[in-house]
Amino acid sequence: MSLAMLAGILSASFLLTSPASSAFAGEPGQILRLVHPGDDPPYCFRDEAGQPAGVLVDYWKLWGHLAGVEVRLTLAEGGESLALVAAGKADAVAGIPFTPIQEDVFAFTRPLLDLGIGLFAAPGQDGLSREQVETESLTVGLVRSDPSAAFLSATYPNLRQQYFPDLTVLAAAASLGRVRVVAGPVLSLRYLFATQPEGARFTLVRAFPGVQLRAAVKRGNVQLLAQLNAGMDDIRLDEVRKLEQKWAKPPWVGPGWGLALAGCAALLAAALWLLVRVRRVRSWAEVRIREADLLRENLLAEMTRHRKTQDLLLAAIEQSPSGIVIAFADDIPAICNHQALRIFGPGDVPPQGSDPGMHPWRVFTPNGVLVPEADLPLNRALRHGETVENVELRLERADGESRWISSTAAPVRDASGDIRAGIVVINDVTETRQTARDMARFQFFLESGVEEVYLVRPDGSVAYVNEAVGRSLGYPRSDLVGQPLSLFDPAFNAQAVRSLLRQVRGGQHTFEAEQVTRTGGRVLKEIKAFYMRSGEEEFICAFGQDITERKRMQLELESTRTLFSAAMDQALTGIVIADAATDRAIIVNRAAAEMLGHPAKELEGFPVDEYMPDWSFLDSQGSFIPATESPFARAIKGESTREVEMHLLIPGAPERWLLASSSPILSAEGSILAGIMVMADITSRKQMEAQLLFKAQHDALTGLANRTLCQERIQVVLENSQRRNTLFAVAFIDLDRFKMLNDSLGHSFGDRVLVEAARLLVHGLRGQGQVCRFGGDEFVLIVDEPATAEEAQGAIHSALESLCTPFTVEGQEVRLAASVGVVVGPTADSPKAEDILQNADMAMHRAKDTGRDRIRMFHPGMLRRARELLALDADMRKALEQNEFLVYYQPVMSISGERTLGFEALVRWRSPTRGLVTPHAFIPHAEESGLIVPLGELVLRRACETMAAWRVRYPASRSMTLAVNLSARQFTQPGIVETVRQILRETGLPPAWLKLELTESTLMGDPETALTSMRRLKALGVSLAIDDFGTGYSSLAYLQRFPVDMLKIDRSFVQDLPREDSDSRELARAIMALARSLRLAVVAEGVETREQLELLAELGCEAVQGFYFSPPLPEVGVPEFLGPLADSADSAIAVAGDE
Repeated sequence: MSLAMLAGILSASFLLTSPASSAFAGEPGQILRLVHPGDDPPYCFRDEAGQPAGVLVDYWKLWGHLAGVEVRLTLAEGGESLALVAAGKADAVAGIPFTPIQEDVFAFTRPLLDLGIGLFAAPGQDGLSREQVETESLTVGLVRSDPSAAFLSATYPNLRQQYFPDLTVLAAAASLGRVRVVAGPVLSLRYLFATQPEGARFTLVRAFPGVQLRAAVKRGNVQLLAQLNAGMDDIRLDEVRKLEQKWAKPPWVGPGWGLALAGCAALLAAALWLLVRVRRVRSWAEVRIREADLLRENLLAEMTRHRKTQDLLLAAIEQSPSGIVIAFADDIPAICNHQALRIFGPGDVPPQGSDPGMHPWRVFTPNGVLVPEADLPLNRALRHGETVENVELRLERADGESRWISSTAAPVRDASGDIRAGIVVINDVTETRQTARDMARFQFFLESGVEEVYLVRPDGSVAYVNEAVGRSLGYPRSDLVGQPLSLFDPAFNAQAVRSLLRQVRGGQHTFEAEQVTRTGGRVLKEIKAFYMRSGEEEFICAFGQDITERKRMQLELESTRTLFSAAMDQALTGIVIADAATDRAIIVNRAAAEMLGHPAKELEGFPVDEYMPDWSFLDSQGSFIPATESPFARAIKGESTREVEMHLLIPGAPERWLLASSSPILSAEGSILAGIMVMADITSRKQMEAQLLFKAQHDALTGLANRTLCQERIQVVLENSQRRNTLFAVAFIDLDRFKMLNDSLGHSFGDRVLVEAARLLVHGLRGQGQVCRFGGDEFVLIVDEPATAEEAQGAIHSALESLCTPFTVEGQEVRLAASVGVVVGPTADSPKAEDILQNADMAMHRAKDTGRDRIRMFHPGMLRRARELLALDADMRKALEQNEFLVYYQPVMSISGERTLGFEALVRWRSPTRGLVTPHAFIPHAEESGLIVPLGELVLRRACETMAAWRVRYPASRSMTLAVNLSARQFTQPGIVETVRQILRETGLPPAWLKLELTESTLMGDPETALTSMRRLKALGVSLAIDDFGTGYSSLAYLQRFPVDMLKIDRSFVQDLPREDSDSRELARAIMALARSLRLAVVAEGVETREQLELLAELGCEAVQGFYFSPPLPEVGVPEFLGPLADSADSAIAVAGDE
C-alpha cells in the first residue's frame, strides 16, 4: 500500500461526516441491467439457443431472486461491457477482475467468485504424482499473460513454462498429450477438460487462491453499489459452490423426444409466471412500505462498511511489510505496526510528544551527522506539513545494532486543511543497501573481465559471456552469444547441459573443462557453476579461470621435483644452498665443487661467513673480499646480489674468474629460510675480454697502440707532467709518398712496408718511449719524462734514422722518408691530449709544405697561421654567398700594340674587412680547400655574361676572345664540360670566342683523363691554351696529342729576356719554334717594358699582355679602354670593305 493511498484513506475517514445516500430499491417493473462478454465459458457464454448461460448468469439470477429485482444480463462483444456502463446504457458489468487503473471511472463490489489457480496432471500408470510435479523438471502448459505464471515461477521453479494462445487450445493440447501438466483457472479448465475426449484423465493436483471477479458500476452510483453488496451478503458460500459444481461440466443435451416434454414444461412455466406475477403485485405494496426501512438500512450498511474499511485499514497497516507509524495532532495514541516495532526494537518506539532524550535510539544521516528531533521525517510532516520522500537514514538502536532505513512521511489533513495526523512509512533497507553494494562490486567484477563469466540457458545456448571469455577464446563476444555451448566446449552438448542444470539446482558445482579456441587451440578452464533464475527464466551461471598454465606448471613442478637432484649434478652452473638456521651450506652441486676446488662433501656443512684456508677472493678491481661480505654471506642476511665478479686464487691451481649471484629464499610469511648462490665460471670470458681489449686498443697490422690508446697514453703523460713538472715530447710522423708506393706496388706490399716501419721505429727508439700507429701511414712517438728537450729530440732522431734504413720487401729495396712534427711540453696552450696531437700534426704538415723529409718543431706561430687560414676560409665562404668577388679584365694586345685581340678574366676580392685582396693571397687556399670550384664557375659565368654584353654594345669586341683560367681541381670535376656548355648557352657567348687556359701540371697529373676532357671541350667549339708554359714538366709526346690552340710563355721568362747572361731568351726562342712547328699561337705574359716588347718581336711573338699596355681593368674601365681602339677598328673594317 503506497503512502499516498494510505494518507488518502485516512483523509477520507476524516471527511465522512454526512450520511450515505439511499440504496437501490426495486419497484414493480424495475430492472437491473447487467452486461458481460459472452466468450468466457463456463462463467458467461451463449448456449445453443444464443441465450446467456453460465455461472455468472445463475449467480445474478439468484441475487435477483433474493433481492426481489428482475435482472437482465446482456452479452457484449470484447471490451464493450465497460463502455456501456460508462455511457449509462447498462447498470453494471456482471463480473471482472479488479484493476486499480479503472478506479477513476468505476467502483467495484466485494468479490463474487474466486477463479483460483489450479495445477492439473494426468495420473495413472503413465501419469504424474503430486510429488513428481513439485520436484521434477517438467513442462507446464498455461495461457500467455496468465497471472498464474509469476506465481508458478516462484512456487515451482522446477517447472518450465510453455505458453498457448487461450484455454481452449491449452485443453486440446493437453488432451493430445503435448503437455502433461496444465495450470490455469480451476473451473474453466475442468469445464474444458470435460469437452475433450482425453481431458477427463487430468485431475487437480494443487489449488491456490486466484483472481477474484467483482461487479463494476459507474463511479458515484453509491446507492446501486450498496444494494449490490447487500444482496451479495445474502448469498451463502454453499450456494456459490453448487453453482460452480453445476458448471464443472457442459450442460447435457437431451434426446429427440424432448420436444414434447419441452412443450409441457412451457405450459407449466406459463402457469408459474402467472403465480409469480401475482406475488409481485402483492409485494409491490410491501416494497413501498419498506422503502424508508431500506434507506435507513442503507445508511447503517454504509456506516458498517466504513467501520469495516477502518478495520481493513488497520489490518493492512498491521500486515504491511513496511514499518508504519501514525501520530495524531491531539492526544489520541499513536498507531505503530509490528514491522515498525521490529525495526526500532521492542519498546523503542516513543510515545507521541515525548522529548528526544526519552527514546533510546538515535538517527544519523549517511554522512554520520546526528538528526535533531525536530528534523525527523514524522515531526516535519506533523508539525510543519512537509512531505518527505525516500530519505535514507542510519538508525542506531538501543541494543547497539545499526540499521539503514528509508523514510517517507506525509501529513494527513481534514476537509478544512488542518493537519490531523502525520504518517511515516519506514523500510528496512539494510540488506538492500548491502545488496546494492554487492551488486556494484559484482557489476565491476563482471565488466572488468578479471574472471570469465558465462550464462547458459537450459537448452545449451549461450545467453551471456563477458570480454574475458572472448579474449581467452579469440572470439568477439557478440559471436558467442546465442551460439550453443558446444561451439567452444564440445563436451557440453544439450544432454550434458541438462545434466549440469540438475546438478547446480542442488548447489554449486566445480569442475574442469577443456575449451577450443577460434584457431583450434585448446585451453583448460576451472569452472564454478551455480543455479540462477531471473523472472521466468533459469540459467546456469558460471565463473571460469584459465588454468592451462597452472596445470602445466603443476606437471612441470612434479617433473622438476623428480629431476631436481639429477639436474643439480648435471648443471654447468655452480649452485650452493645454505640453511638460514645454521648458516651452513647444505647443498653443493658438482659444478660448484669444481669451481671452488674442493669436493662437495667437504664443502657441505661449511660456514657461509668463512673461507677455506687456501681461498683468496678478489673483486674486479683487485681488492680482497672479506668472507663476511661475500655474496653467499649477504644472501643469508637477506640481501640480494647480482652478477658479482670474483677472482679466485688458490695456490698451485689455475686462477679462476667466477660470476656470482645470490639471494635469500623467503617463506610465505617473509622469513628467511635459506640462501642460494649461483656461480658461473667466466675465466674464458675474462681472457677473451682481455684479448678484445687488447685488440680494441692496438693496431691489428703492426701490434702497436692504436689511436684510442695513443690518446689515453698522451693524456697520462700530460697529467704526470703537470703533476710532477716533468718534460715530455710527442712526434707526429707521416711517411712521404707512401700513397704512390701503395698504389704502384699494391696494398699487400704497402702493409708489409708499414709492419717493417713500425719495427724500425720501435728498434730506433731503444725503449726511451712508446710507438703508436695513428692511422694509415701515420705514427706517433711518445717520449715520457726526458731529462732535457735535447734528450727527447735525440730519441726522436734515433727512431727516424732507424726508419730511413733501407730494407727489402718481396725482393724490392725500400727506402722510407718521413715528415715529422714535434711538440715538446709542457706547454701552456696544450692542456689536453687532443691539443698535443693537433699541434704535432700541424707541425708535420708545415714540414710537408716546406719540402718533406724533414722535422719541424711546433711553435705558437703555427697555431696563429692555422687560425688565420680558418678565418680566411670562413671569410671566403661568406664572400661567395654575398657576391664580394669581382672579375677584372687584362687586354691581350698584338705585338705592335695597335690591336686589342681579347681579354683575360682575372679574379679579385673586395672584402669589407680586408679591402681589395689580390689572387696570390686567397687562390692557394681556395685550391687546397676546394672553394676554387664554385669560385671558378662564378668567374667563368660572370666573364661570359660581360663579354656577351660587350659584343652587343661594342662592335669592335666581336673579334676579341675571352680567356678564362681553369684550375686543376675545377678541370678534374666530372661535370666540367656540361658546366661550360650550360654557361655558354645561358650567357649567349659564342663558343669560338671563349679560350680556356690550363696549366701543365693540370694536364700531366692524369694525361689520359685530361686528353678526354680536352677533346670534349673542343667539341663545344672553345679554344684551349696551356698557361705558364715551360714551368712544368710537359711531355712533348702528350703536347703533340693535346688539342691545344695556344701556348702562353710564363712571365718569369719574359722578365729575364733583357739579361745577356740569361737563358730565358733561348728558352723563349725554343718555345716559339716549338709552337710554329705545332702550328700553335703564342702569347707572352708579363710584358712591362719597351725592351721586353722589342725582344719578343725579334723572336717572332705575335701577341702579348702585361702592364706595359694595361693593368687588369675593372668591368667599368674596359669601355674607356676600348673607345679609341673601337674607332680605329671600325675604320679598318670600312677600308677593308672598300677594297
